[in-house]
Amino acid sequence: MHHLLPVYAELMFIWSDAVAPELRHALHAAHVATAHRDHPRACAHLETALQLFVQDPASPIRELDLILELARSRFRAGNIASSWAAGNTVADIARESGDGLAMADAAVVLHGIMAPDVQAQVHALCIEALALVGNKDPLRHNRLRSQLAATSSIWVGESYFDLSPDSAVPFLSPEDPEGAFLALLAAHAQYLGCAHVRDRLELADAAVALGRQEGNDEYHAWGLLWRIEALLQLGQLVEVSAEFLVLTSVAERLREVLWSCRIELLHGVLLHLEGKYDEALVHTERAREISQNSGDEAVAFVHLVMSISIAIVTGEGLALAEEAVRHRLDGLPYSAKGWLVAVLAASGKNEEAKALWKAVAPHIHEFPRRAPEWIIANATNAQMCVQFRDHATAEILYLELLPFEGLLASADAQTPSSAPVAHYLGLLARLLGKTAAAEQHFHNALQLAESINAAPFAALARQELARPGTGERSLSNREAEITAFVATGQTNRSIAQALFLSERTVEHHVSNILRKLELPSRSAIAAWQASQ
Repeated sequence: MHHLLPVYAELMFIWSDAVAPELRHALHAAHVATAHRDHPRACAHLETALQLFVQDPASPIRELDLILELARSRFRAGNIASSWAAGNTVADIARESGDGLAMADAAVVLHGIMAPDVQAQVHALCIEALALVGNKDPLRHNRLRSQLAATSSIWVGESYFDLSPDSAVPFLSPEDPEGAFLALLAAHAQYLGCAHVRDRLELADAAVALGRQEGNDEYHAWGLLWRIEALLQLGQLVEVSAEFLVLTSVAERLREVLWSCRIELLHGVLLHLEGKYDEALVHTERAREISQNSGDEAVAFVHLVMSISIAIVTGEGLALAEEAVRHRLDGLPYSAKGWLVAVLAASGKNEEAKALWKAVAPHIHEFPRRAPEWIIANATNAQMCVQFRDHATAEILYLELLPFEGLLASADAQTPSSAPVAHYLGLLARLLGKTAAAEQHFHNALQLAESINAAPFAALARQELARPGTGERSLSNREAEITAFVATGQTNRSIAQALFLSERTVEHHVSNILRKLELPSRSAIAAWQASQ
């Protein structure tokens, strides 16, 4: 049984005669509840034990140990805020007494959390605890180093974890399974970018193996989740579906709130992939309801991301989406404003979207490449390049995305995916006049979309392949430029003056445009342009 209480174990075999019967009974009840994965009941018994401890000053059990057990139990129950509060209580007591070991234990209670504010606080406590522990306790020192790396901010960019140059998988000490698990979490945090999808698969296999070796469902669950995320990005849906069934079973055994949320979010992501948007929202909403008392706002944010993604696709709820994105952008880097550009463009607010894009485009390179959202952000940026005919940024993005053509634009398994990267490469290539390349990219996108049963993305690829701008009827860059002018109602003379061409040359280009697009008139060009 992997969630045995250390305090209770010592009590039963060493201190059974020295501890008051009421306290012993409360700890025994907490142990039984934990063994049955009834984490809320375990919390209640541990809180009772703490109250009894105050009445028994002669007890050989340390108050710090009881509070630590309560913090761990609250975390398993999904009460992030109250778990962290208990951890902070331990840290406060440890500061007064100079007990670096207790502070170190408090710093590693929470793991795998998404809330950035809590991550930052845990990170800060790790730094403080490392200074107190030093090298006096190698086991705790290594755990702290791992936790420090796992909670480091991608947006700050400093890494405290030295990865092995030969393998993504760090050295895992057989004497300290928990330390080995924290080391895997740390290594995984360094490999979140899409360039390291194969490395994440290695780490996933190591976590699954560790979980099976130790009989620990939590380690096993993390390994399965990492495998699903990597396989989803690789477009291997059959394997994703198989792993999801196993993960669901493991999560049911864990009976932990956060794992229940992850299962619901993952289910929503898979439904979103198929275009079943209403059902996807149901599961994401369920995750938000499950987590509403946890004190962790991260699930609510993921629900928001799903809602906005669906609003952009369906056109429904865009006003609320715009308001939500504007609010959320306050704490994000400037390059993240591309998200708002996409919502504005979907809402038909083209002038505002275009003005904001001109301000954002020079900064898109500032988005950290190791962030899992990098690929999603640049998929959106590619669409904006096409929307606003931004050839300069398109050239940069095309080269940035080209190495990842075989991937699905997916950040993780808990937020909705965008289309295959090949789709966005096709859009960029066509904008840049790379006709043959664009057609091949769209064919690749269609193949991947069909292989993962992503009907909406397959439809997008077919739509692009059917457009007049693909194949022999594609427009040259100059023709595309003149098309945009014609669509605004400008005459050949005004176009010629704007582009420093002769009026006869413009007339020739317009004739070619009408022929290539098989359109009857200039007004039809305007309608065609609007459809793009």
